[in-house]
Amino acid sequence: MNELTLVSGVFDLFHVGHLRYLQQARALATGPLLVGVVSDAETQRVKGRLPLIAEQQRLEWVSALGGVDAARLQPTSTTNIAEAVDWIQAWGVTQVIQGDTWQPSPAGQALENALKQCGIKVRYLPTTACISSAYLRQQLAVAPNSAVCPELPSNSQLDLPLKPKQANRIRVLATGVFDLPHHGHLRFLQQAAQQGDELLVGVASDQLTYANKGRYPVFTGPQRRELLQGLKCVDATLTIEQSLRATKPSVAWIEALKVDRLVGCTEWQKTGHWQRLESALKQKGMEVIYLPPTPDISTSMLRQRIVAPLKAPIF
Repeated sequence: MNELTLVSGVFDLFHVGHLRYLQQARALATGPLLVGVVSDAETQRVKGRLPLIAEQQRLEWVSALGGVDAARLQPTSTTNIAEAVDWIQAWGVTQVIQGDTWQPSPAGQALENALKQCGIKVRYLPTTACISSAYLRQQLAVAPNSAVCPELPSNSQLDLPLKPKQANRIRVLATGVFDLPHHGHLRFLQQAAQQGDELLVGVASDQLTYANKGRYPVFTGPQRRELLQGLKCVDATLTIEQSLRATKPSVAWIEALKVDRLVGCTEWQKTGHWQRLESALKQKGMEVIYLPPTPDISTSMLRQRIVAPLKAPIF
């Protein structure tokens, strides 16, 4: 009989530490991986503050990750031992995975003992050092326009060459910075993936982002690529070193990738450089498709609101 493995967390301001933790859990699970997402109200009760991203949007992001079989909103956090044991049993969980920082705590020991009495295994995984949602919030509150995420060991998967394009398959390219990835980014990429058979995502480098926006991204280029590559809808990511404002080299780069369709945001459609790029690509037999953005969410909004008093989840 396959085990049902549970991993629990808030997953606010989803970062590489979250992703790697879930990927490690996936490797340990012999059956389905269920992710419990702590509610807004429970996060406020336990941490004394609301998450920046509302529970349904955090649930939406986690559900879209490769390797996650299901995600559910948790009725309580695992610090509420009696109630946690009840809903963990009710969900049919046979194994619980926690971060190793939880293991030596009194609450962690109490939960482990209570679960073992019910025949539920408990295992611990190391968390990624130097990064947490709390750290990101603190650093952005101090310096909202600076790069704040520390360098982390790189993911070797990002260095793998792009797989050759298969015959009769439509290759789609979407581009952007994708800093502080959120559900607006997710929905854009999911819609982009529906425009063909294979989705490549071009991610602007740190230097290119600074040149275009006058500030560095919060997450480094490799971290942003790794986060997007963790999504089910994304087949591969690439680094963009040169602005798409330079039409001729951009067309040559896109053509070399054997792209059939370039996807952009409707907000870019009337800009001069996108009009020039669209015209040049059409002459090469490639199509440009524009998709609407998700309203009321952007990386800029997130950065600005981190420093503001929070009475309710922002998005």
